[in-house]
This record gives sequence, structure tokens and C-alpha cells, in this order.
Amino acid sequence: MLLVQDMMTRFPIVITSEVSIKEVKESFERNKVRHLPVVSEIGELVGIISKTDLNRLIFGAFIPGDSKYDDSMLEMLKLDDIMIRKPITLTPTSSLESAIAAFSDGGFHAMPVTEGEELVGILSVVDVLKYMYEKLPK
Repeated sequence: MLLVQDMMTRFPIVITSEVSIKEVKESFERNKVRHLPVVSEIGELVGIISKTDLNRLIFGAFIPGDSKYDDSMLEMLKLDDIMIRKPITLTPTSSLESAIAAFSDGGFHAMPVTEGEELVGILSVVDVLKYMYEKLPK
């Protein structure tokens, strides 16, 4: 049986809820990721934000090269205003089948992986596809 721990990304890049939305945007760009788990000061998962969540708030995708509107919008909001609180999570020992069902039912592209309240990884649809691709006969 395939388990989440077999394909999850361990030690994902994280942010805390105190960072500004502008810093979140910069973290997405700098780290080339599409999902950022939000953790407390002691490493407990409190939420998640996706690049899609952020893109819903900005105009840059529609007006290339003109970020003045985006900057103004981002300064007015806090991460707590837009992150998904208490996201659905997986455990390292969750089955691949349960992860796929959660992706399908919830329309998610990534889910935090926790042990208790502690974040231990993240599983994305891309992680699952990469794992399956690596297992294909060559």
C-alpha cells in the first residue's frame, strides 16, 4: 500500500501568520512554490495559502507590468484575512487512496501533512504525479 510519507515533500517552506501579503507573494516567487503552509511560532499548522488564493486578489496577471494596484491591495490585507484556516490534512501514514479522494472531493491541489499539530510535510498533486512517473517502466 502506498502511503503519503512515500511521496510527500518533507520540510516544506513555511510562513507565519505575521508576515505581510507582500512577503507571501515574494516567497512564492523566490521559492518557486505554489502552496505555503502557515505555522505558529512553535511550528503548529494554523493554515495554508496557495498562489491561486493570492492571484484572486491581484491584477498583475491581467495588467502585466503594472503592479501599483497590486501593491496597494496587498498592503490593505493581512494573511489571516485570506489564508485557509484549519485546512484538511493528511498524516504520513495516510494511504494514497485517501489522499486522492481528498484531492478529488475537496478540489485541493496540496494538503499539509501533520503528526498531531506539527507540520511534517506537504503533499501536492504534482508530488503524486512525480512519484508515479518515477515508477513507470523505463
